[in-house]
Amino acid sequence: MRPGLRTVLAASVVIGGVLTARAINLSEPEALALHRALAALNASEADLGFQKDVAEPLDAFDWIRRALHDPLALNRAGQTLLDTAQLKDPEALWELARTLMELERADSETPPEMDTDVLARIPDQFRPALSRFIREARRAESLIERALQPLSDDEKQRLAATALGGAFRLRDDAEARVSFTRAGIGEAAIEAQIRSIDELDARPAGEAFIRTGLRFGHAVALEAGRIAHRAARELAEAAATISDWPEQTLILDVPAFGRIVLLGTQESSFSETAPLIIAPRGSQRYTGLAGAANGLAGSPLSVLIDLEGNDVYESRDLMGAAGGLFGVAVVVDRAGDDTWRLAHTGLGCGIWGAGILEDQDGHDRYEAATFSQGAALSGVGLLIDNSGNDRYAVGHHGQGFAGWRGFGLLIDGNGQDEYFAGGREPDHERNPHRFLSLAQGFAIGPRPFAGGGVGALVDLAGNDVYLADVFGQGASYYYAAGLLIDVGGHDLYVTHHYGQGCGIHLSLGLLADLEGDDRYLGGILAQGAAHDFAVGFLLDRAGRDTYAADRHAQGHGMNNSVGILIDSSGDDVYGAREAETAQGVGNTGGFRESGSLGLLLDLAGHDQYSSGARDGAIAIRALYGALLDDPAGVDGD
Repeated sequence: MRPGLRTVLAASVVIGGVLTARAINLSEPEALALHRALAALNASEADLGFQKDVAEPLDAFDWIRRALHDPLALNRAGQTLLDTAQLKDPEALWELARTLMELERADSETPPEMDTDVLARIPDQFRPALSRFIREARRAESLIERALQPLSDDEKQRLAATALGGAFRLRDDAEARVSFTRAGIGEAAIEAQIRSIDELDARPAGEAFIRTGLRFGHAVALEAGRIAHRAARELAEAAATISDWPEQTLILDVPAFGRIVLLGTQESSFSETAPLIIAPRGSQRYTGLAGAANGLAGSPLSVLIDLEGNDVYESRDLMGAAGGLFGVAVVVDRAGDDTWRLAHTGLGCGIWGAGILEDQDGHDRYEAATFSQGAALSGVGLLIDNSGNDRYAVGHHGQGFAGWRGFGLLIDGNGQDEYFAGGREPDHERNPHRFLSLAQGFAIGPRPFAGGGVGALVDLAGNDVYLADVFGQGASYYYAAGLLIDVGGHDLYVTHHYGQGCGIHLSLGLLADLEGDDRYLGGILAQGAAHDFAVGFLLDRAGRDTYAADRHAQGHGMNNSVGILIDSSGDDVYGAREAETAQGVGNTGGFRESGSLGLLLDLAGHDQYSSGARDGAIAIRALYGALLDDPAGVDGD
């Protein structure tokens, strides 16, 4: 039986022997405010749990299905995510990934001892650490092989083409098509993907994709990623203690493992893939497949360790640095102001595998087209940046993104950061002059065949800017969970449609900002909004905040959904162009069996509302909605 999330969410994480503050779980005043607002509608907390799990996907996470009927479970999931991120312990992150993905722990075998004579040219002090790494890396590689064993080569190519094909215009983009074939995805798989787009009945291809993908060993691949990540970090720490490195590049072919590349202190660029690449000194330029893993092309494991320097990582291949396709890729960069620039995917991307990027220091710039910066589908994608003023830019599918059975996470430790997602793919269906983002804590499932995964962005400190367009900033679509958590700083959030704590079509979306004077600029279905059997939640804990939107926003539930905005303190301003559809507004649900709930709760401060609501009052809004303002911080009845 797969483990549930209930046990993990029921307990706090202990940091240094002290329980962390309940920063995202509702405080007692917030819970009382929620109770009062519901009571004004002749409702109670039980009414938040009306039926929302009404579809029949072939596969979806059980905890997400349960949370549709227990909306505050979304807060508990966010709290657990924050607690784990604050631990700064990768092992805890992998355990959280296992729990959220509802996977059993996979066992692994220690490989037989190898002949270490080939390592004689390695500096003496470093040789034991390298031997340990090789042993663990071989364990990880054997697990990858195990995870892939149930799939034929043709099936793997079809899965890859289907998973990635929607993010590229394969019919018209010759360069993208070449990148697919160079990555080992054959023309037959590409043509099948293109034909499936034109099929009037999408069910046969959609169901075949899910049933084939379920044969992949998700638990085994996750364990491979965990082992490789731990081994890479330990080796990087050991390498940082060595001073006597060779000046010339040293390449060793290790039996039963593969190539080890130790870049000399005189080296300045490298472009090949290898199971292990180490750069001890200098500013390097990595291009092509350096630091990428691709099981379709015979390189299922790649670890790249760079100890210092202002480095450049560039690639025009399908998978660039820290990208794992049917494999595991780990990049650890310990110091320097680095530039990460990919034409396609990578930078913490796991697709039927794992991609891990850990940048430990420096002011960095990350750029990629898609599936990047903490992105996953049927795998794990992690981007961990510990410090620095960083710039993140992605076209779409990134910055804490998850597709089906994925866990995509971006953690930024501190600094004044900018996140941009969009500008690449127009939103033809809804907003032809806007762009799809699918980023900044976003997850999506291949509706109606299966649910999505868990996509999350956690920023722990700094005055940050978040720019997205359509689908983003703590949002999700179809049996998925998207979370954006910002701990400190005066932040700016900008989006147009479906964002800022928004659940869409049987899904869960949360944006939690815990400190600072923040500005939220949204358009449609934003700022604690939900649409179609979904849950959307925006929680702002402190500061003088400004909320501006067009319509269907600021605590809005539509079509049998729950939308909640809670602002706990500060003098705030709420503006909506169509105020009759915003600021604590629900709707009837039409011919469906239940309506929607829309709630806006402001617990303190002197506030202004474009809807005409007043401080110190409860306003009953249209169609199962309420706006509660209590400048005293909820002082009872």
